[in-house]
Amino acid sequence: NQLPFVYTDIIVGVIGGIFLLLLLLTTCFICHKKYRGLSPPVEGSTTPPSKEPSEPKLRAHHPKRYTYSEVERMTKTFAHRMGQGSHGDVYRGNLRDARQITVKVLKNCKGGDKDFVKEVESIGAISHNNVAPLLGFCLQGPTRALIYEYMPNGSLESYALSSDDSVEENYSLWLYWEKLFDIAVGVARGLDYLHGDDGANGMNISIKPRNILLDHELCPKISDVGVANLCETSTRGARERDGYDAPEVVSRRFGPVTSKSDVYSYGVMVLEMVRAKRHVKVGADTTSKYFAQWLYEHLDEFCNSVSDVNGDTRELVRKMIIVGLWCSQTAPASRPSMSGVVEMLEGSSAELELPRRIP
Repeated sequence: NQLPFVYTDIIVGVIGGIFLLLLLLTTCFICHKKYRGLSPPVEGSTTPPSKEPSEPKLRAHHPKRYTYSEVERMTKTFAHRMGQGSHGDVYRGNLRDARQITVKVLKNCKGGDKDFVKEVESIGAISHNNVAPLLGFCLQGPTRALIYEYMPNGSLESYALSSDDSVEENYSLWLYWEKLFDIAVGVARGLDYLHGDDGANGMNISIKPRNILLDHELCPKISDVGVANLCETSTRGARERDGYDAPEVVSRRFGPVTSKSDVYSYGVMVLEMVRAKRHVKVGADTTSKYFAQWLYEHLDEFCNSVSDVNGDTRELVRKMIIVGLWCSQTAPASRPSMSGVVEMLEGSSAELELPRRIP
């Protein structure tokens, strides 16, 4: 009669043992996960292992860090150089998933490793459809490189602002005015974002046609945002001023460099897009400054000469010109903000007036 009770005790004991075993295994797993990766305490030290990494690391949602050997593999030992600038050389490559990339190997970098990672974190946090995204970086020994998505249509400068007179080399002659207008609006939106609280936050932004990249759908992406913050300013870079630089960038007697300096560069770029598209010849001197003055004095004449478009498209051309003239004013206070520029481009051209002064 006691036999059923014996079986019951055995079953309860087995279940209890399994429960205790599972509890022990769970405790061991939690402890292992908690302390995995921590450095052992120094002999004789009474302090617990530190969670501070031995080298600067990025949070999980920031650009991936690659080793130098991985970058060599991506670029096939830097076999295809696409170009070079004051901050470094650019190479073409591929990630393991076959995505095409560009690798910018920086030179004359400043600051230590932690400073570099901090700046990269800031650049990587930028997220906008009209800003080139940073995919990854390399920081190993003296090598510092930034990895971006490859843009198949190159830069706005190479694609639409060619100085070649032939149609085959000057793609701006093939582009519809509507597409040029979309590019101008896209750059304005990206720059407006970068000037906002969630944007570049004091990073160096260089608005020039060679820094505006075009993806497979000709969507513009502002590139090289913050790169100048990572590198020393060379004497060569200081000499490489061009017509896109605001007066205050060239000489401080015009005032301090502010976000309005980017607005000026944007305005000159838009006017250059208009000039390249029409291939306008307004005289012996066809510099940007002279062309802006000519447009100011012959706006209606120019818009009426655009015979290959309808009335709606002609209004887009008019908006581009008026916005370009406002943005390229000499006095920074006379230039609109980029949020104002976006409103001007997205609003009605009938509400736009020419500035009182010639740029």
